[in-house]
Amino acid sequence: MSGNDGLLSGINKSRGPVLVTFDQPITVIPGEAAPVTTLIDVDGDTSYYGFATPGTATSAAGWKIQRQVDVTPDTEFRWADGDKEFDNVWDDRATLSYP
Repeated sequence: MSGNDGLLSGINKSRGPVLVTFDQPITVIPGEAAPVTTLIDVDGDTSYYGFATPGTATSAAGWKIQRQVDVTPDTEFRWADGDKEFDNVWDDRATLSYP
């Protein structure tokens, strides 16, 4: 197996983003915890991971997005806009800057 195949083997990759909701809280603001909604979109060698407060629309600027690119022999992870801020739009993930 290569890349995400082991982690995402049970996911039909041709159906678009997968909604994953974790029951455990994450820290969004130091000192406060909140649940997080996670979207995963796999397109060939590129995967996008989106994190937001539950209820955040995919068209709203409230997402922290990470892009993973599997390029032999390395895998590259980068955050949208080069930061981990919850200020991106999930629907725009493919056209965002990942410096």
